[in-house]
Amino acid sequence: MPPDRSLGGGGSREGDLPTLPDAEQGELIGQFVNFALRPDTQAAGTVDFADEVDLGLGTEVRRTLSGSDLGNPRRWLLPTEGYAGRDRFLSALRQVTQQAQRALREQQDTGIFVTVAGEHDQCAADPTAPLEGYDVDQQLAVMPGARSIESCAQWFAVDLYTDDAGDIAAVRLDLVGP
Repeated sequence: MPPDRSLGGGGSREGDLPTLPDAEQGELIGQFVNFALRPDTQAAGTVDFADEVDLGLGTEVRRTLSGSDLGNPRRWLLPTEGYAGRDRFLSALRQVTQQAQRALREQQDTGIFVTVAGEHDQCAADPTAPLEGYDVDQQLAVMPGARSIESCAQWFAVDLYTDDAGDIAAVRLDLVGP
């Protein structure tokens, strides 16, 4: 089981507690998670997305979506090109769904996800730099709870970056590499 240094993501330094999202940020994260579980055009309309949304892996923007593309789960698939030792397509939506399905299989009803506002650790490692063009002050994260995964190999973070209006302007999938 990965270290449980705090609420499942940790602050930027050993022993720091993460900053919890405020009510408005928590609502935005909830909108995204609900959309990720059943992505389609109608569900995308219930999320406060910016007109264009950058999708990233690690620190790199890989694609920009807008309009009806946001509701198409296939458009969320990003080629890994060797990212974090992976050799297939990855999707932030798929990671959230797989975590929720794992929790259902294991009949886990608490600690499935942890949410953080701002910078967070990468499982047992230091934080990943922000997605290019964005700042940690704009960052919200949803991650598996430390007790809901068995190792850092199962850890992920879906980082949501907000614009000045508070809408989701970017979604970044962050994974632990080999």
